[in-house]
Amino acid sequence: HPDMFLVNDSSVAGNPLFLTIMCIEFELTKKLSRTPGRLMDQFTKILLEDWDLERGIPRIYGRKLDLKRRVLESVASYFFETGRVTFSLGELLDCVRDVLTTYGYTNHPEELVREIESRSGLIVEDRYGDWQFSHLLFQEFFTARFQWRNRQDELKHKTWLQKAAFDERYKRIMDFYNQLG
Repeated sequence: HPDMFLVNDSSVAGNPLFLTIMCIEFELTKKLSRTPGRLMDQFTKILLEDWDLERGIPRIYGRKLDLKRRVLESVASYFFETGRVTFSLGELLDCVRDVLTTYGYTNHPEELVREIESRSGLIVEDRYGDWQFSHLLFQEFFTARFQWRNRQDELKHKTWLQKAAFDERYKRIMDFYNQLG
């Protein structure tokens, strides 16, 4: 099909994780997303919400897809911008607590972290007690979502775009970012 992004996107065609995600999406929905950004958006929804709903598994934070995404966006962006892919549980909880407080939740940040880890695998704890996204692709995607969602602060956003446009580390983030609009 000519609208499928795989045909023209070499960054996707050679990435086994993308190909696996595409297969899962197609198996569940019988269609394929048009861009890698839409694919990641759909897949993270499946991981964060749909699979447990389908199996009737309750979650502490229930159907709070937007909240979970905002938490992951904040964590991803903060640590990407500081050049880090691993972080301590304390650092992770500080980020999560900030997002939860913004949305009126005052407790249970660790329960949310553990729920995201055990039910989606998007973030994981390694054997040394450090935390990270299970794949850099997820950190890059959620960083792009964070920047897209927070673009209303024009000065900050313009500064970020100028930095990202000329830094190779941001290539995939910018690809995702441009597909979110």
